[in-house]
Amino acid sequence: MSLLDCISNAEKEGPANGGLTKEQAKKARQLFIDFKVHNEANMKMSPADADAKAGQDTFDVLEYEAFQKKRRMILQRATLTRALKNLESYKGPNKGEAMIAFLERDGKGLSPYSNVTGRQAVVRGMAHSLMSDVINGLRKTQVTGRTTRKAKAKSEAMVREVFGENTGD
Repeated sequence: MSLLDCISNAEKEGPANGGLTKEQAKKARQLFIDFKVHNEANMKMSPADADAKAGQDTFDVLEYEAFQKKRRMILQRATLTRALKNLESYKGPNKGEAMIAFLERDGKGLSPYSNVTGRQAVVRGMAHSLMSDVINGLRKTQVTGRTTRKAKAKSEAMVREVFGENTGD
């Protein structure tokens, strides 16, 4: 039995009975077809081998996506629980101010937790520190005041990459 048959059967059962929704079935079919075409064309497999490999690859992708979805849900729940705990630990009488202190810097010093704005600044600083080596490599030389050929080539490739063109660097 091909995976396409299994997908059709799961779609007929419907999500209420442990099956698939129409969108999920459509996505699974498309993944299977893409893998099968790739296997037959690029990997020079027979149709039966390509079908079996495409079924396994499709199953692996769908299993990984389900795992990631569950993982994200668990992380979101943990984050929400932590945020609610932080709001409860606010030392002021006004819980509305607790939410503001959670999002932005609290000038009153009543919040014992870090805020979103502060964490955003930390992440931005980490990104800037990672980019500092790249930017230093693109500077002009001290002696001639010009950009080296190597640095100029890298800067042009970087600009193309930033605008979505794949340069292979």
